Amino acid sequence: MKMAFTQKQRMIEGLTVFTLIAISIYVAVMWGKIPQEVAISFGISGKIGGMGAKTSILWKLAISYGIYIVFTIIFLNPSLWGIGDIKNKKKQQQAFLLAGDLFVFLKLVLVSIMAYIIFCIINNVDLGFIFIPMSAFLPLAIGFNTSSKIKALRN
Repeated sequence: MKMAFTQKQRMIEGLTVFTLIAISIYVAVMWGKIPQEVAISFGISGKIGGMGAKTSILWKLAISYGIYIVFTIIFLNPSLWGIGDIKNKKKQQQAFLLAGDLFVFLKLVLVSIMAYIIFCIINNVDLGFIFIPMSAFLPLAIGFNTSSKIKALRN
């Protein structure tokens, strides 16, 4: 089975691509103004925890593109999702739609989190107290919510 983007998924995909392009342009424009030593790690409270070379920004940007590519490949190959065992075709379609929505939304969330981290590194500011717990909790909450809906379709 091949997946095609729904209109909602296209919109989310567009936001994800826009985020990647925007942070890439921001890095390129700011590169000459970035000090040689930048934050490379943050503590649980969102405060800067360690310093390193400014090339670490490029690695974080590469990770953002890697997230985008991996999630896109997974989205385009539904056989990797592990939900093809639903016998009822209507429920199976609903499950595939839910899982597709999950992948494109998680991709947007994760790319946005990476973009925010890169932005904070470039501007030498703390991530903020609420960022660390929320960046861990939000993708998990979205994933558990969607997986429970898909599990309900199996019954």
